[in-house]
Amino acid sequence: DWHTDVVQIVSIQPDLPSVTILSVPRDLYLYIPGFWMSRINFADMYGEVYKYEGGGPALLQQTLLYNLGIPIHHYVRTDFDGLTGIVNAIGGIDVPVPCRLQDHWYYPDENGEYPIKVLEPGVRHMDGDWALWYARSRLTSSVFDRERRQQQVLEAIWRKARSLELLPRIPELWSQFDSMIST
Repeated sequence: DWHTDVVQIVSIQPDLPSVTILSVPRDLYLYIPGFWMSRINFADMYGEVYKYEGGGPALLQQTLLYNLGIPIHHYVRTDFDGLTGIVNAIGGIDVPVPCRLQDHWYYPDENGEYPIKVLEPGVRHMDGDWALWYARSRLTSSVFDRERRQQQVLEAIWRKARSLELLPRIPELWSQFDSMIST
């Protein structure tokens, strides 16, 4: 069993041009169509485990449409390794950190303990591991702060991809990213 860690709805409006991000709290209770009331972060797993037509992404799309009236036309799904791989593949990201953040590192040290890491305010260059830690941290902040940080990481990836002019090169780079995401 797994639970989706992050649900972000990204709306791309090329005519404006505009990109907006809406965070859906992972603990939000909604009706999962054809199933029951549950947290939104169970929808993907239910779709896969119960062989919903289209799998987990299709059930998550239907859940968002049914409960929030938001149609989802495309999706990108990745795991923690995929996020760190994407960030590392583009040479890291620069994220404006607004306040001090302190939390456990998600990898144990040589003693099997999870050390406390601290990130001070300022624009910080992050590799994939730090970006994942920053996006997932919740020990000393709220779920709303966590969602804001997740948006910051997505925005930083977008900015870096644009600055490197990667978007027109996606077809040639696809083999590098293919193992990190599903669409």
